[in-house]
This record gives sequence, structure tokens and C-alpha cells, in this order.
Amino acid sequence: MRDTERTEEDWSMSERRERAIMRDVPNVSPPPILPAADDFKLPTARGILSKEEIQALLRPDLPKINDAGDSSQPFARDLDTRDDADEAARKGRKVAARLSRAFGEHAGLKAAVTLAHTASFEDAGELGTQAERTSTNAFAVFANEDGDATHIICLSGQLNDQLIANACGALSLAGSVAAARQLSVIDCALIRQFMSPFARSLGSDLSLVGIETNPAYVSSLMAGDAGVRFTFNVDAAGQRSALSLWTVEAADDERAATVPAEPSRDVESVTALLTARMASLSVPVSRLASLKEGDTLLLGVPADQPVELLSGGRNGRVAYEGDLGRKGNSIAVRVRQCA
Repeated sequence: MRDTERTEEDWSMSERRERAIMRDVPNVSPPPILPAADDFKLPTARGILSKEEIQALLRPDLPKINDAGDSSQPFARDLDTRDDADEAARKGRKVAARLSRAFGEHAGLKAAVTLAHTASFEDAGELGTQAERTSTNAFAVFANEDGDATHIICLSGQLNDQLIANACGALSLAGSVAAARQLSVIDCALIRQFMSPFARSLGSDLSLVGIETNPAYVSSLMAGDAGVRFTFNVDAAGQRSALSLWTVEAADDERAATVPAEPSRDVESVTALLTARMASLSVPVSRLASLKEGDTLLLGVPADQPVELLSGGRNGRVAYEGDLGRKGNSIAVRVRQCA
């Protein structure tokens, strides 16, 4: 019999139906109540994190982590050393490119020069030890305008043989197992002709002093004991040989002593006389006596002929050459070159 006295609010579904529906409904139960902030602990796979550990993870104290006393100073020195090494490597690669071009232009040898490594030295006597290790038997000594030997190019015996064979028109020495021979005076003269233009590739104020074969003598010529050594590989005619460049710098006090003192500015002013001469013309006196306004004298020189500026009057020496023109309402001469 149906119970008609139950209201809608008292109605409920059967237990079977209720279990079926609850299986399809996600878990929407309210989150658990967390304890107070002072007592809060986060459960993890390894256990419970304390409040201090949570604060360290959220806001790590970076200054304390990096605070290790004077440990930052060696780190800074390492950075400086690395920067110096990078700068030396960049300079070495630039020198290698210049040497490759110099070998092709001045020695007629298509040589690919590549940088092997760079290293600093503090004793010029290391030159002899390095020469024995690389079978070097020729040294091109370059000096600056003050006469100090600052750049030394060390040529291995194989590279010297290639240069000499190339100068004499001999066949390629690729694959030759013969030991490099001692250089004669004629050999050094040939190498000197090849290496002399290399000075422009190393510096603007350098010049070749000579080709030497004694490493002890060469090390005594070097203007300083410390510097940088660049080691290169030279691939030419199917053969690889060695080449190195030793560079030193003269001391600052010595360089300052060689700089001439500036002249005093308290010097009495001097006036120089310059005479502009466009051309010289010989005319008979009778012609000069008959000249009148509007007559023309042919100078016999092109219109673009430079004007000569004489120092010391009409009979002085030619000091400058220039072009005749106008500046404002005045005739002017623009200096082109020194005579």
C-alpha cells in the first residue's frame, strides 16, 4: 500500500540507486582543515618539512650561500686570466691570417698558417729549449724604431727548406724524410729577402734586423725577458711545419727615456716668408716696353700646373707645392704636398 502521507521532503531514492549515483560523482568533499601557520608542516616523500626548511626553499638567503670569505678573489683572478688568454688567442689568429697573406705575396708560397696555442714566458732563455724541441734553425729578428728587438719569428728547418726550394725553383719537398740541413750565408740571404716585408704584418714601426741561427745570441738580443709566444702550424706543399712568434715589450721607463721632451712653448714667434711662383717666363726688354693694358703673355704651362711655394724669397728653395684657387675675395694656395 502506498504511503500517501509522506511529503516531497521526506522522499529519498533507494539505497541501490544511491550507490550507483555516488560512484559517478567525483570526490567533492571539502579540504581538510590545516593547522595554524606557526605549526604548519608540509608532508613530503621523505617526511615532514619544518617551518625553517620551507622558508629556506621559498626565500633562499643567496648572500649567505655565496659568502665564503675571500673565495671571490681567486674567482676574479681566474676571470682575468681567461680574458687575457682570449685576447691573446684573438691576436694570434689575426697574426696567423697576416702571415698566411705575407707568405703568399712576398715568398710566393701558398701556406695556410693556423694558430696552435699561445703561452707566456718569463725567461728569454726558453728560446733555445723551444728551438731544439721544434727543430728551429733560423730566427728572423725584428726591431722597433728605437732599435729594440721585440719580435722574433722562429722558422723550423722544414719551412726553411721549402722557402729556399721555392726561391730556387726546385721541386716540392713534400714527403721528404731528410733532416733539415744547416743554413749557409746564401740561404740566410734568401730567407732575409722573403722575411723583410713581414715587418709590416707585425707592426707599423718594425723592421727586419737580420736572420740569425744561434738561439743563445737571439735571446740576448730580445728587449725583455717576459712576453707572449705564439705557436703556429704551417701547411704548404702537402707538408706541415712549425713556426713560432716571440713578442716582448720594452720597459716603460726605457720607453719614456727614449721619448724626446716636448719643446717649450715659451718660444719667441718667428715669421717665415713664402713666395708663390706659378711659372718662370723670359721676355725681351723691347716686348716689356711695348706692353699695354689687355696684352696677354703665354706662360707655356698647363692650367692645372701646381704652384710652387718658395721659402726665403724669390731665390729660395721650393718648400711646398699647391693648387691655386680663391677663398672669399682673396687668391689662395692650397698646399698639396711637401717638396
